[in-house]
Amino acid sequence: VARALMDAGNETPEVAFRISTLREGAEDRIYADFDRLDVTLGMDEHAPDARVVEGAVDLVSLESFQTGDLVPMSRSAQRIAPFLAPEPGMRVLDACAAPGGKSGHIAALLGGGEGLTCVERDESRARQLVETLHRQGVDGHRVMPIDIFSLPAEEQGFDRILVDAPCSGFGTIGSRPDLRWRRTPEDVARLAAMQRGMVDFLVPRLAPGGALVFAVCTLGTAESDSADGYPIDEVLTLRPDEGAGEGFVATRLAATS
Repeated sequence: VARALMDAGNETPEVAFRISTLREGAEDRIYADFDRLDVTLGMDEHAPDARVVEGAVDLVSLESFQTGDLVPMSRSAQRIAPFLAPEPGMRVLDACAAPGGKSGHIAALLGGGEGLTCVERDESRARQLVETLHRQGVDGHRVMPIDIFSLPAEEQGFDRILVDAPCSGFGTIGSRPDLRWRRTPEDVARLAAMQRGMVDFLVPRLAPGGALVFAVCTLGTAESDSADGYPIDEVLTLRPDEGAGEGFVATRLAATS
C-alpha cells in the first residue's frame, strides 16, 4: 500500500473542478468554454458535479471561473460535503472554511447559503472566502473571521459540523511535491493534537441528532485517528492509487442522541 501511494504521488496530478449548481446555466456555459478550447471533460460516478479536464488547462484563466460557474476542486474533495449530508433547513458549521470549495458545495446541497456559518481565522483568507462564495452564487450565509476556539458559547445547536482540519497533506503530494521535504514526524504529532482539540471542542456544539465529519487530506498517519473514542458512524477513505484523485480520510461521528 505504501509503495502504491508513493507511486501515485509521482504521477502528474489531474485537473478537476466542481460545477457551481447555484448558478443557473453554469454547466452549459462551462461546456461552451471547453468546446472553444477543444478539450474533453471526464466525469466521476461518485461525484456527479465533478469534471476532469482531459488535458492541460489553466482553470483560473477561463471566463467560467471568473463568473463562478466552475470551482477548481479535486474529485475526492467533492466527496466530503455529500458525506456530511446537509439538507435544506439545517444549520451547518464549516469550522475551517477557506478557501471555500467545500463551503460552496455545502451551500449548494443546502439549496443556498441560508443556515451556513463559515469560520476562518485568517482575516485575509476570510475576505477571499467572502469573495469566493459570492462568485459561486452563495447567499444568506455567515463568515466569522475568528479562531474556531473563540467561537462564542451561543453558537451551538448545529445539525451538521464539518472539520476540514489543517493537516500534513500527504494525500496531495502529487500536486504539492514540496511536502516530501517540509513535513516532519513532529508536524504530524502537533497537527493530530490540534485536530483532536477541534473535535473535542465542537462535538458539544451539535444539536440532538446532529453529526460531525472530521476530514483530512492525508493517509497513513496519526491524524486519521483524531476522532477516535467517539461513536463513529462511517469512515470514508479515498486513495489516489485507487483512482480517487487525491487522498482523504473522512470520519462521520454517529448522530448524538
